[in-house]
Amino acid sequence: MADTPSIAEVMALIEQMPEPDREELIQSLHSADDLAVVIRALEEHADRARQCPHCKAVGAQKRGRVSGLARFQCRACRKTYNALTGTPLARLRMKDRWLEMAAAMADGDSVRKAASRCDIDKNTSLRWRHRFLRAARGHRKGTKLGGVTEMDIAYLRRSEKGSRKLSGGRKARRRGGPKKTDEALVPIFTGVERGGDLVADVLQSETAGAIRYVLGDCLARGTIVVTDSAKNFGRTFRKMGIHHERVNLAQKQRVNGPFHVQTANGIHSLFRRFLRPFNGVATKYLANYLEWFRTLEHRHASTRFAFLSSIIDGAIMGRA
Repeated sequence: MADTPSIAEVMALIEQMPEPDREELIQSLHSADDLAVVIRALEEHADRARQCPHCKAVGAQKRGRVSGLARFQCRACRKTYNALTGTPLARLRMKDRWLEMAAAMADGDSVRKAASRCDIDKNTSLRWRHRFLRAARGHRKGTKLGGVTEMDIAYLRRSEKGSRKLSGGRKARRRGGPKKTDEALVPIFTGVERGGDLVADVLQSETAGAIRYVLGDCLARGTIVVTDSAKNFGRTFRKMGIHHERVNLAQKQRVNGPFHVQTANGIHSLFRRFLRPFNGVATKYLANYLEWFRTLEHRHASTRFAFLSSIIDGAIMGRA
């Protein structure tokens, strides 16, 4: 058997390679390293609990590897699964480029810029973006608000960006044109605990029932909720049995003792600033962009590994 070449010999061979071949080799080494990082991050979660996504039984046993990921077999239902089964990330390929895609999203890159950065098609870039963000929305299951929690509703213009036909037969409006007084707006609900977590979602309507649906069971016992004087908030928290304080902004009341809604208003301002570089977001994707904003601002996932880890955590939490 021939001796293994030394590092010096390998480096000498690399220096003799043509420039395009050398660049391709370097890119391949980076891709292999990125793939190892992604696989390790995925399997840490799957190997920790070994909970079957089909029947929720624990204690599955390993059964080889498929597509680079460990395969597990449930002892109860005998079905097999891997770390991505039952998540929005299932069947997504080219895992070696996920870290770079996470870096592009952490930097707020456009679809085309992210596609160029990851060397993928723009349609793949758009699909990955929304699959990542759908996975991140799994964090909602673990969100708890307590202490003093401010809640408010912001409004955005309805957008059908990307649609070939507009609903109701309406004509396309010019960007930045004047708002119509009868134009239907999209309500964005925000609930933020001072110094704590954030809930943000699109409301289907502004009724008390719609607000309760968005909140789910995320309010801890003893929470003090602070809102403006809108009637729908009063009905919501009266039925939920939550302590509710109001700030009457209509009468220029900014604070009510220690209570205010300035933190929630600040979140709305940051979200509008976050949306500005995208030059409009289709309403059907707005919930995903809210989760993107939440990942960056409240989970502080500003690096590529932190962002991808947050995506994977959300995918596993959403499957549980």
